[in-house]
Amino acid sequence: MLNTQTLVMRLYEESRWTPSAGAARKPAEPAPAAAPVPLPAADPEWTLSRALERRAAAYAYADAPVPAAKLHAVLRAGARDAEPGVELHLFAWRVEGVAPGTYRFDPARGALVPLGPAPDPVRDGPGLLLQAEFAGAAALVFAVGDLGAAVEAEGGAGHRRLLMRAGAALQRAWMHAAGSGLAGCIFAAFYRRAVHARLGVDGLTRVAAAALALGLPTGEDA
Repeated sequence: MLNTQTLVMRLYEESRWTPSAGAARKPAEPAPAAAPVPLPAADPEWTLSRALERRAAAYAYADAPVPAAKLHAVLRAGARDAEPGVELHLFAWRVEGVAPGTYRFDPARGALVPLGPAPDPVRDGPGLLLQAEFAGAAALVFAVGDLGAAVEAEGGAGHRRLLMRAGAALQRAWMHAAGSGLAGCIFAAFYRRAVHARLGVDGLTRVAAAALALGLPTGEDA
C-alpha cells in the first residue's frame, strides 16, 4: 500500500509534461482507425423519480454489456449544452454492437468516432486509474475540455469555468444514467498523462477534466 508521500510523488511525476518547442496549440486527433460507428436511436426511457432514487455512486458493475441505445441517451444528455469547449471521449469495453475501442462522441451524427484501440482493463488499468474498481465498468466517459481556448477567452477564470462546464456535462450524463437503470460514478482519480495519451489530447491545451464510469448494476443493486 502506498504511503502519502510516495503517492504524492507518483502523482507529481505522472502529471509532469514539458511541451516540445513549437508544439501546436491544439494538436490534431489521431486519424480514425475506421469509419464513425452510428449508434441506435437514444433510448427515451428515463424518469426523474428513478434518477433521484438511484443517484448513488456505484463502484461495481455487472459483466453484461450496456445497450448502445442507453449509452447514446447518456452521451446525449452529457453533450447537451456542454459547449463551449467540452467534448465527450470514452473507453468502450462492453457496449452492445460497438467494438471495444477509444472513441469521441459526435452528437451531431449520433455516432462514435474511433480514436484507437481500447486499453486492456486488466493489463492497462493500474497504469490509468488510481481506483482499480473503475476498470470493471462497461465504459468510461471523459469530459475533455479545450483549456487553451477557455483561458484565451476568459483569462485566469477560464480554467475554473471549464472545469465547471465539464462537471456539469458529466453530472447530466450521470443523472440520465441513474434514471434509465444504469449504474455510474463520477471520478477524477486517474493518471492524466497516461489517459491523455490514450485520448489523443496533449494535456496542456486540451485536458481530460473528469470521468464517468458506467455499467449495468450488479444483481443486488438492480
